[in-house]
Amino acid sequence: MKLVICLASLLALVPLTTAQSGAWGQCGGIGWTGPTTCVAGYTCTVGNPYYSQCLPNGTGTTPTSPTGTTTSPASTGTSNAGLSAVALAAGKKYFGSATDNPELTDTAYVAGLSNVKDFNQITPGNSMKWDATEPSRGTFTFSGGDAVVALAKKNGQLVRGHNCVWYNQLPSWVSSGGFNNATLTSILQNHCGTLVGHYKGQIIFLLWQVSDLLPSSDSWDVVNEPFNDDGTWRSMVFYNTMGTSYVSVALQAARAADPAAKLYINDYNIEGTGAKSTAMVNLVKSLKAAERLPCIGSLTDQTTDRTIVSSLHVVGDSVS
Repeated sequence: MKLVICLASLLALVPLTTAQSGAWGQCGGIGWTGPTTCVAGYTCTVGNPYYSQCLPNGTGTTPTSPTGTTTSPASTGTSNAGLSAVALAAGKKYFGSATDNPELTDTAYVAGLSNVKDFNQITPGNSMKWDATEPSRGTFTFSGGDAVVALAKKNGQLVRGHNCVWYNQLPSWVSSGGFNNATLTSILQNHCGTLVGHYKGQIIFLLWQVSDLLPSSDSWDVVNEPFNDDGTWRSMVFYNTMGTSYVSVALQAARAADPAAKLYINDYNIEGTGAKSTAMVNLVKSLKAAERLPCIGSLTDQTTDRTIVSSLHVVGDSVS
């Protein structure tokens, strides 16, 4: 029942017509009742059993055949399969991109971002951060994040929530408010709970793999970059006032708002062994002991080679 509701909410956002689907529009999939042909220059291409999309001629690999008369092009390997298609074929969950609201006014950019053959996941770069969502105490605005989520739903893409608490991009009423421990704890609980609660059930992952549709829970970057490179805690208003407990407070608030969500602590330079990765391991172990175990997110601009992957396994094994 939950899966049917999720699919219905996605399909409801796609305009139905009796004519052809426009560029990048949906044109097929299980349960689809709209047009199954595309405007000139575009071919209806299968993304997964539940979603086919009108892609520019020559960019897709598996055109749909609604009437049984369309001929699929000869296979030329994976070079033209698209980034996310290659990632899925390799057993990965997705290949995605961060985006920001000002970029969504660029038609060519949005067309590329909406190509699920390349990107089947998007992350709001800034529109879910504290300064964007609660610019003044108790006053929330979600228009920026809602716009990104709406685009992803239209395209059938995963959205990753980002983020609840970070040392940067805090409005001055938070960073310079002079709140005591109890008040700041309440502020953090309210912010994380309201933010995650607003998007509960909207950040939907529908993954096609081995001919099965696998629903997954919402994913949230709850705590972002808590450590300095030397493994010490980063000085910021929440740590300076609440100590290390701010991490568990944020996680608990997010968990209460969306019990099914996957919750992450993110940081960079933890893909190898060292002081920073050790600090992350120790933090996760302490949360595991308290039964508040989150997932670990590694932020990196490096090429993910075998050495980095091996190091990540070492970090993971340390907390297993």
